[in-house]
Amino acid sequence: MGIDHFSLDSNIMSGGVAIFDFNNDGFDDLYFNGGENPDKLFENIGGKFFRNISSSSGIASILKDVNTMGVVAGDINNDGYTDLFITTAQKNHCYLLKNNLGTGFTDISLEAGIDQAVWSSTATMGDYDLDGDLDIYVGNYVEYNGYPFSINLTNPIIDFFYQNNGNETFNLLPSPLFEKDTGATLVASFTDFDQDGDSDLFVLNDYGDIYEPNKLLLNTYPKKTMQEISVLIGFDNEMQSMGLATGDIDEDGDLDYYITNLGDNYLLENQNASSFKNISNEKNVIDGVGFSWGTAFIDINNDSYLDLYVAKGSIFADNDSQANKLYQYDKVSEKFIDNSIAEGMAEPNRGRGMAHGDFNQDGKIDFAVSNVRAKESNEGRALLYINQNRNSGNWVKIILEGTESNKSAYGASIILSSNGRKFIKEISGGTSYLSSHSNTVHFGIGEIEKIDQLTINWPGKKTESFYNLSVNKTYKVIEQDKIYSFNANYVEICEGERIFINGERKTSAGIYRTIFQGTDGLDEISITRLEVNKSADCVGKNIIEQQPINNNYSVARKWNELLLKSIRNDFARPTVHARNLYHTSIAMYDAWAVFSDEAVPFFLGNTLGEYAVQFEGINTSKNIEIAREEAISYACFRLLSHRFKNAPGSIELRYDYEDLMNELGYDTSITSTDYRHGSPASLGNYIGQQLIDFGLQDGANEAEDYTNQHYQSQNSPLDVDKSGNPKINDPNKWQPLTLSIFIDQSGNITGNNTPDFLSPEWGNVTPFALEKSESTTFSKDGFDYRIYYDPGKPAELSSSLKGLNDPYKWGFAMVAVWSSHLNPFDGKMIDISPGAIGNLKLSDLPKNFQQYKTFYNIKEGGDPSPGHKKNPITGSSYIPQIVPRGDYVRVLAEFWADGPDSETPPGHWFTILNHVNDHPQNEKKFAGRGKKLEDLEWDVKSYLALGGAMHDSAIAAWGLKGFYNYIRPISAIRYMSDIGQSTDKELDNYHPEGIPLIPNYIESIKEDDPIAINYPERVGKIKIRAWKGDHFINNRDSDVAGVGWIMGNEWIPYQRPSFVTPPFAGYISGHSTFSRAAANTLALITGSNFFPGGIGEYNANKDEFLVFENGPSKKLTLQWATYQDAADQCSLSRIWGGIHPPIDDIPGRQIGHLIGIKAFEKASNYFNGNPYIEKKAFEISVYPTPVNSFETLKIMSSETVTKNIKIQLFDLSGKLLCQELTSKNNDKEFSFDICASNSGIYILVGIENGKRIFSKKIWVN
Repeated sequence: MGIDHFSLDSNIMSGGVAIFDFNNDGFDDLYFNGGENPDKLFENIGGKFFRNISSSSGIASILKDVNTMGVVAGDINNDGYTDLFITTAQKNHCYLLKNNLGTGFTDISLEAGIDQAVWSSTATMGDYDLDGDLDIYVGNYVEYNGYPFSINLTNPIIDFFYQNNGNETFNLLPSPLFEKDTGATLVASFTDFDQDGDSDLFVLNDYGDIYEPNKLLLNTYPKKTMQEISVLIGFDNEMQSMGLATGDIDEDGDLDYYITNLGDNYLLENQNASSFKNISNEKNVIDGVGFSWGTAFIDINNDSYLDLYVAKGSIFADNDSQANKLYQYDKVSEKFIDNSIAEGMAEPNRGRGMAHGDFNQDGKIDFAVSNVRAKESNEGRALLYINQNRNSGNWVKIILEGTESNKSAYGASIILSSNGRKFIKEISGGTSYLSSHSNTVHFGIGEIEKIDQLTINWPGKKTESFYNLSVNKTYKVIEQDKIYSFNANYVEICEGERIFINGERKTSAGIYRTIFQGTDGLDEISITRLEVNKSADCVGKNIIEQQPINNNYSVARKWNELLLKSIRNDFARPTVHARNLYHTSIAMYDAWAVFSDEAVPFFLGNTLGEYAVQFEGINTSKNIEIAREEAISYACFRLLSHRFKNAPGSIELRYDYEDLMNELGYDTSITSTDYRHGSPASLGNYIGQQLIDFGLQDGANEAEDYTNQHYQSQNSPLDVDKSGNPKINDPNKWQPLTLSIFIDQSGNITGNNTPDFLSPEWGNVTPFALEKSESTTFSKDGFDYRIYYDPGKPAELSSSLKGLNDPYKWGFAMVAVWSSHLNPFDGKMIDISPGAIGNLKLSDLPKNFQQYKTFYNIKEGGDPSPGHKKNPITGSSYIPQIVPRGDYVRVLAEFWADGPDSETPPGHWFTILNHVNDHPQNEKKFAGRGKKLEDLEWDVKSYLALGGAMHDSAIAAWGLKGFYNYIRPISAIRYMSDIGQSTDKELDNYHPEGIPLIPNYIESIKEDDPIAINYPERVGKIKIRAWKGDHFINNRDSDVAGVGWIMGNEWIPYQRPSFVTPPFAGYISGHSTFSRAAANTLALITGSNFFPGGIGEYNANKDEFLVFENGPSKKLTLQWATYQDAADQCSLSRIWGGIHPPIDDIPGRQIGHLIGIKAFEKASNYFNGNPYIEKKAFEISVYPTPVNSFETLKIMSSETVTKNIKIQLFDLSGKLLCQELTSKNNDKEFSFDICASNSGIYILVGIENGKRIFSKKIWVN
């Protein structure tokens, strides 16, 4: 993670560590003393890696050639930034380094009065006189006149006690210890051992058997004296004291202390501040072997019981490493157990200082250990332990900020009370060995799910209490203010990108702090550290800012491009934006259609749902084209200004809307809606306002920001950063996810890390072409859910069907298996050209479980699509494109994840439509027939058809999502893996609801399995060969997580860690529904199933395109022959991405197929001036639907056939393919042989006596 350091000291004593937040970005940074080596300051970059800023911060130049010993961190001037105090050896004075507001450090030692030059080993900060600022006690070591000092030492040096004057200067007070009581101090620590509100002082000495034993100095505040009571209280241990840990191990409300030593270590149980009892042997932490140094009580697994870490290391010049120790508390035996090897922490080294904190903000304690060398050739480097325990319990972290007390709140104690237990910790400046822990206080609390009471005892015994707090959160308490939720985020963007923080557009690196109303009733302090990656690769892969809108575009296209930008600058809500696209398309079309001699408006003068729109027509003196452009612009300006007024990017968007109006020459101060005098501007305003009013009553609950009115989740949230899924109530139902930070698909940071279900009641929104007769209303939980095209409930988890015989288990196991395909280096090469992929017939879609298993290739991935033999436009075969499968599926997953620039799936298809519109081979003949349309007419018509299809897709898909409320893969896979396997009843881990075993993909862990090394508790658990996840990515520009064996209950989709899975149920797939509906709509609009030129392409450059990790490893091009091919690949991408099982996919495709056709037909009726088509005298129905190529189609008529009828088949370009003459048979049924060779939409026409008597669209496979 970027840490490369060791301390060099011929005396083998140096090696302090400080963990503190140097720049107040919410992430703890890391300081190492170097001894004779340079000290180093490492800046924590969002918990991802550390950056050496020793030079830029001034540390390197200030401490050049200074032999340093230890470090303590604290805010000595109460400016809100943490300063440093450095102790030194070889007769250097100590250094007081002032923090320059997070930009660097300045040496103020001499002017502050820190000028005594001796061997100072340690220091501690505390407000001993309770005047609101930090005083400093410096523990000095010994004088010596040769090396090794251990046999050439002479006298201990009296300690220094600096009293803070409050103006960045200090007075040197007389030492509270007489010269005769002076020892060789190695540890000094302010601690309130008697809990009376003032800080007492521990002075722990080396060579206690030669010079002086340990000392305890009682603070006699308000006398401002320190009384030595070591003998009186039994603290005068004669030992070689080296380190100190503080914690309440017996939960009796006072602090106990662990002192490291040469030989036996001491665990001193506090006897109600009257005496101390050494219980190290009783608790199994006496150690007794080697040299022990830095130490701390930490809850390594958040089980609510304090564990103990001890850094070990010899004092000999040669390599003589000793293994560090981790003692974990066992609540059964009430003793500590040495788990150093099992937890991977027994690495031999020459440990000295150690300090702890939570570097990556995941609620689990991490720590760093300094190592010292006597000479350069020795072994050993600093160790950084990042806690990856996925089975840890709940936690709470507390940050204190003093106002009357010192800013660092040193001397304060924190008490958590819950379930009859109390946990106490204090904040202290300097402890362990030469080190300083993070000021963010961490509590592991096991299975506790609510904090009954949080009590803060500020210095001086001033008390504040707070109640009923949630767990797994960080809180910040500001003295005499209130308690806040606290959240620190790290976001990296590429140069040229933007992100919105609290509604403000940010493009520059920086630390941004905001306070807003949180979801738990508390205000939340949110800090976002924004980094800008300026590498060329990054710039090429993900630029959000769009090029200026092309002046040659129609006015409708200009507003559509601005609408797409608005969606990118808003919260990512597919349902809401499908509706925005639809309503804006209505505005454009109606503003165009009112001036048409043929087309009729869709909205004006009609009733939509229960909303009637009055319209009396308009007469204008202006040129029709000018009037249309003006009306469209005012309608869009008014509607978009309203719809995006609360978007994170609302300020920028408002300027964009006004800029476009100014560019077009329109006055935005015109707000009248009275169009009766012929003003196109007023007409546009009227259309926009009517759509606004309509939208406030169409069932979307826009007035309350689209919030859910009835839906309640049936499952408790899944904490993604933890192993397993222990809190799920129903494994068939959707489960919310709790993330360390939630960033939606448009790059917006929200304060809610457990996002709610988006739009579960959307089935009740007023549709475009969906008809009430195609819907069913179901009552559930007091709400009437309207759903369209009900496919029936999805497969539920079975306790009777074993393994892969259960459709539920098979489907989610397939998602897990396909995750193993995300490896570009596995040697698997595939052809992704249209000649190998695509041309899937609608009738090929599976209809039952057995067909599902045949349709999807569970082990190799993909579907049975045969590809296209030739490009029908060029007549040539498609050129093969052989690429690594792992590259293809990763690019596919990211391309379709949310659109190339985060305009959500419905907006993504509008970008595809616009791309098609710009293609020189797109003739813009509506439905491929008739005259070529002007750009404006083409745009408004195609936008209405596609907008209606996208809106209806959202209504149909989310209506089903809300009602069936089906589980997502991450929840199902973790749940099944947690409880076992359902394949082999003979195995101990059999469970009827467990995950199926699939050799080489999903297996039980055996004793000799590499994944169980050092983790014997994993034996018998489930492992999955899958994408290894974001934990294996430090730098997205260079790292690839890869595929390997992971714990099944830690499985993760191929997504960003700040998103993971969309916040709504899976069944049915929105992507499948949107895409199939859009594909059919585009095919009908353009008159061809094929992209212009017979191929649509999107390039993904090597090492540039991917965002989740680096890649692809080779350049590749996504290619599709038809719009339906693109839709089918989109559907598969969601399985490879880990977002949907197959059961979500197929119904989405089928429903989208119907929606696309119906939306186009309805839009076309308005374009043709016949929105209300009367029942024809001669109607037909056909079967089978769809019909296969060269199959016989049965035609049934509403009237008896008494005359010969000519049946003709046309493609969408109007080309006659074949015709037959039927003989009169006085029957209502006749047949026709299909002559189409390619799948797609065709027109069946009947001619009688030279007149067309019917025309019907049919689908040919």
